[in-house]
Amino acid sequence: MQSSMNHREESGDFVLGKGPQVCHARRRVLQAASQQSPLLLRGEAGTGKTFLARQLHQHGPRGSAPFVPIRGETLSSAWVESQLFGHARGALPGTLGSSLGAARSADGGVLFIEEVVELPLPAQIKLLRLLQHQEVTPLGEETAETVDVQVICATTHDLESEVAGGSFFEALHRELRLFAVDIPSLRDRAEDIPALIDFLAAKFARKYQRTAWRPRPEVLQEFCNYDWPGNIRQLASVIEQGCVLDAAPAVPS
Repeated sequence: MQSSMNHREESGDFVLGKGPQVCHARRRVLQAASQQSPLLLRGEAGTGKTFLARQLHQHGPRGSAPFVPIRGETLSSAWVESQLFGHARGALPGTLGSSLGAARSADGGVLFIEEVVELPLPAQIKLLRLLQHQEVTPLGEETAETVDVQVICATTHDLESEVAGGSFFEALHRELRLFAVDIPSLRDRAEDIPALIDFLAAKFARKYQRTAWRPRPEVLQEFCNYDWPGNIRQLASVIEQGCVLDAAPAVPS
């Protein structure tokens, strides 16, 4: 595992940190990858859920097959069902031809559903059938098709509250929580911030051909004390902005 992470760091890809909470989450994700089981990633926006989903894909037995991401939010129930499960010719107004959908496009690989709580209830019911039976029924079709996908779902919401409020299907929640991983916020693991700063400063220095920023001790302390409501994504944005402007990054005021 360490050699894989070193390769990722050298290639300039995003990292989450090396603290105990993140390492535990990463181990759980890799365990899910080896078992090819459905996975639920829970955490605030910007904590790295998409990165971990891609790690599962890359380090698991499905690494050579497709990784297909999709977001739950949509304008209509029919549209999101089409995006997920496909549709037959003429089944969806305003479209030409048929569509495979994300699940069939990911056949043999990994389907990543970001913000699963935003799926309309009919799509949630179809997703449960996919998890339980590896079957999808495209819109306009009567016969289910078998697909071989590992499903990863992510959310920033408390799904138990969503179930209680009637916006999330209880049976789907029971299925997903069997293998759930909580991704800690950056404010809960300030020990990772110095290493993340070093990594991100070097990454953006290469990208923009600048000298890598090295904060003074008192500035580094300010960064470690800040809450970072946008988590790693916000930290990366602050450091990249400083690199673009060729100015020292500063914590948001």
